[in-house]
Amino acid sequence: VCADIASCGLDWQQVEVCGIFGDGAAAVVLEAGDGGPKILASRLKTYAEGAALCQIPAGGSRFHPRRIDVPFEPLTSFAMQGKGVFRLAAKHLPELMDDLLQQAALSLAQIDWVIPHQASQQAMQHAAKRLSLGPEKVIDIFAQHGNQVAASLPTALDIAVRDGRIQRGQTLMLIGTGAGLSLGGMILEF
Repeated sequence: VCADIASCGLDWQQVEVCGIFGDGAAAVVLEAGDGGPKILASRLKTYAEGAALCQIPAGGSRFHPRRIDVPFEPLTSFAMQGKGVFRLAAKHLPELMDDLLQQAALSLAQIDWVIPHQASQQAMQHAAKRLSLGPEKVIDIFAQHGNQVAASLPTALDIAVRDGRIQRGQTLMLIGTGAGLSLGGMILEF
């Protein structure tokens, strides 16, 4: 279950950052079963060198309003160094994809659909090219929904199931990125 209201934490003076985000909520239900749909591989990795690239500095004890000598309000907005996040994610995504494929004992050709985190149009195009993915295999809902943060993946999955692109028995690869920098992925048989 993912629900993100990105709009409340954005600095609306930074159009290049806030213009790509959208609010969203979505859920995916998994249950134990006999055969049929199943998770074939999953992986989550965090690269601490990206910790300062996406953050909301305020809160906790480090930037608590009673313990700092600077205005608190500016620290409550999301701040992102987009190029740095992009470079770090691009550096580590191929390894994540290779790990998932190896764990699932599959080749990229056996993946029917790739559902990426809808970070930005440019990021998705670059990642698809870097990972050797044809655009016909990538679920892209960014133009209609923006970056819904954690809700991006389940929203994209739901839309592609509802519009008939994803069919039962197909093999899907979900790849997500998050602040930290965290990268996660899953291969599943739908």
